[in-house]
Amino acid sequence: MITIGDGQVGDRGVEQIATLDLRAGATAAPRLLVDNFDTELILAGSDGSRLLFKTTADAPNKRVVAIDVRRPERAAWQTVVPAGPHAIHDVVQIGRELVVTSLVDAHTEAVAYDLRGEKLREIGLPGLGTAYFAAAEPGASEGAAYFTGFTVPGAVYRYEAASGALTAWKRPSTAFDPAEFATEQVFVTSRDGTRVPMFVVGKRGLPRDGTSPAIMTAYGFGGISSTPYFDASMIPWLERGGRFVLVNVRGGGEYGEPWHQAAVREKRQTGIDDFLAAASHLVQAGYTSVSRLGATGVSGGGTLVAAAVVQRPDAFGAVVPVVGVHDLLRFHLFGQGAGWAGDMGSPEVPAEAAALRKISPLHNVRPGTRYPALLLTTSDHDVRVAPLHSYKLAAALQAAQAGPAPVLLRVYTRSGHGASRLSKRLEQAEELLTFFTANLR
Repeated sequence: MITIGDGQVGDRGVEQIATLDLRAGATAAPRLLVDNFDTELILAGSDGSRLLFKTTADAPNKRVVAIDVRRPERAAWQTVVPAGPHAIHDVVQIGRELVVTSLVDAHTEAVAYDLRGEKLREIGLPGLGTAYFAAAEPGASEGAAYFTGFTVPGAVYRYEAASGALTAWKRPSTAFDPAEFATEQVFVTSRDGTRVPMFVVGKRGLPRDGTSPAIMTAYGFGGISSTPYFDASMIPWLERGGRFVLVNVRGGGEYGEPWHQAAVREKRQTGIDDFLAAASHLVQAGYTSVSRLGATGVSGGGTLVAAAVVQRPDAFGAVVPVVGVHDLLRFHLFGQGAGWAGDMGSPEVPAEAAALRKISPLHNVRPGTRYPALLLTTSDHDVRVAPLHSYKLAAALQAAQAGPAPVLLRVYTRSGHGASRLSKRLEQAEELLTFFTANLR
C-alpha cells in the first residue's frame, strides 16, 4: 500500500491511497484505491481483501473503516469501529484483534475489538498516562505495548490477545521514587469560555503558596495530541520543589478534529489564549507566581510560547522558545515551511496573512518593553525550521528590551530540528534548567 500526502506536521491532513501488487514483479504498477485528497486515512490492518483504516471521514473523533480493494468506492466503505465520545488516538492490529487507543481528557484508554468491530474487552492500563501498542502479524497471539507517564519511565509490556492481560516485560531502573510525586489534572477557562485541561506535576504535598517555580509547556499544532510523557531531566527540577505543567491547548488533537480546527489558520490566536489562561490560573491558584513562572515549547510549541510572551510579557518570569517559527509572514519561503500552510495559514491568502500578522512573534515585538528573561535556541543545520527565525526574533527582542532581564540566543552546531545525539540532548536540558533556575526567583 502507498500513502500519498503532503507529508508535513501542519499539512492538510489528507491522503491519497494506492496499492501495489508485488506478485506482478517488475511489471507491477500502482493502482489508486482512494483517488482524492479529502480525509485522513491511516492504515491500521487488514482482513483478506479488506484494508482497515483510521479516518476522519464523517467522523470528527475518527473511526475505523474497511475498504475492500475489490470495491474501493466511498459508498462501499464499511464502518468497523464507529466514532465515539472520545477521540481515537491510534489503531493497530494484533493477530485477529484491533486495539484502539482513545484520549479521555488527554490520557489514554484502550479497547480491543475483533476485525468485524465487535467489542471484546477494555484493556486495563497501569495508570494515568500514555500507551502505545505495536502491531503484530495476523497469526500472532500476543503483542507489545509501551506505557509512560510524567514520573513513570517508559516500560514495555506483553499484551496477551486471548485474555487482554498486560504484564510487565521490561522496566528501566530508576534512582527516584515515583510515589514522591503527584500528577493533578486541572481545567481552566479560556478567553472564549472553553474548558482547557492541563496536567500539573510536583512533589506530593507541595504547598500552593506561590513560592514554587513552575515550567509550563504546550504544543497545539497540526492536530498532534500532547499526552503524559516521561522527561528524565524534569526529575531533578521536581525533586527540588519545582512544578512541571503540560497544557492541552487547542490546535492539538486531544478532543478530536473540533479541538484541532478551533486553532488553525485565522484562529491561531485561540491556542495562545488557552496558554495565557493557564498561566494566569497557575498564579491565581497559588501554584507559582509570575516571577517564578517559566514557559518553554519546541517547534510549533516554540512559536506558541514566543507569541504568548510577546503579547503578555508581564505574565512570565522566563521563556525559552526552542526551534520555533517566529516570522509568520515569510515562513513559507524557508526550510519546510511551505508544507505548514494547511494548519498555520498562508501569507499569500489576504485574510490568513492578516491573522498571521497579529500573532507573528517577530512582528509584534514592541520597542521600550520590559520583557522577561528569554533564551531562544536553534540549530545551525535545522532544515525543517530555518534558524533565521530565532536569529531575527532574538535581534528584535534585544533591540526592544527596556528591562534588566537577559535576551540570549543559543545556536547548537552540527545539529538539526532537535538534538542530533544523546550528548546534545543532555547539554540542551542542562542549559534550559540552568537558565530557569537562574531567572525564576
